[in-house]
Amino acid sequence: EGVTAKKVIEDYLAAIGGMKKVEAVKSMSQSGTMSMGPMQMAVETKIVMPDKLKVSYMMNGNVAQEEVLNGDKGYANQMGNKQPMTAEQVEAAKSQVEIVSEVKYLGDGYELELKGVDKVGDEEAYVVVVKEKEGEESTNYYSTKSGLLIYSSSQVESPQGSFTREVNYSDYKDVKGVKFAHSVKMSMGPQNISITLEKVEVNPKIEDTEFAVE
Repeated sequence: EGVTAKKVIEDYLAAIGGMKKVEAVKSMSQSGTMSMGPMQMAVETKIVMPDKLKVSYMMNGNVAQEEVLNGDKGYANQMGNKQPMTAEQVEAAKSQVEIVSEVKYLGDGYELELKGVDKVGDEEAYVVVVKEKEGEESTNYYSTKSGLLIYSSSQVESPQGSFTREVNYSDYKDVKGVKFAHSVKMSMGPQNISITLEKVEVNPKIEDTEFAVE
């Protein structure tokens, strides 16, 4: 029926609100709850395009862990132990500064391949393999009905070996004309993490001091 990988990605962007609205999002803040087994943490993410990021994890109102990126510099703070990011960590953090990944999938740095249709639970989905020129690869599943991303899997290399990271996306809600998944469930090896977003803001005013690295 003339469906291509590129068309699936374009349909996803249309389903969440359209390229114009997505590209108009220059900053975002989101807050919610992260659960890992019995442990719960509050999680807050602030993004200002193209290169500012702050991710904070809080327990009982105190910051347990924080990561801040500001341009070519950044730091990670774990229980009060603040360490500057290495060049490698800065690059890794930069790749997280994005509002909607699919926008860049349509650019030159990516190869897309449609693998057909498969099921996630009882929902049919187009299976698209997304390959970055640097070699990163993920397999994304977009609902044939809604066009939305519902599942993704990728291989992660770690000191403990290689394992599969699986992510389920659901509870899409409209925020100023752009839909974001408010429920994200992730499994990595034996670890299961679920994030429920309570608040997502599009183009909020975020002070530069939030990203102070010095």
